Amino acid sequence: MGFLFTIAIFAMCLLPMCIDFFTLNVTTSQFLNASTEMQQLVSEEGGITERVHNVMDSSAINYTFKDKAGQEIDGVQDVGKEIYIDYKYDWKGIFTKDTLETTNTVRVARR
Repeated sequence: MGFLFTIAIFAMCLLPMCIDFFTLNVTTSQFLNASTEMQQLVSEEGGITERVHNVMDSSAINYTFKDKAGQEIDGVQDVGKEIYIDYKYDWKGIFTKDTLETTNTVRVARR
């Protein structure tokens, strides 16, 4: 009887927590990969081009591109200019609604 009680406690409490922890790790990994890919794309494209907008439109992540002064920017930028990219992703975990946020800095390599 004690063994069945232990299995029931595990299935009701620990298993959902383990699944939630696993999904958080997978989602965080995918989020960081997406932010790295966007950083590389903006650097290669020389700014926020149509190709960057296409990637943004197909993603659930909210992107904000800013200059050093904090003003939002769009379009191709001058070589050497720094672009700050803010990322925000809202998703529903098993127990709560979670938000992932990060920021990358890109220096435009070409035009």
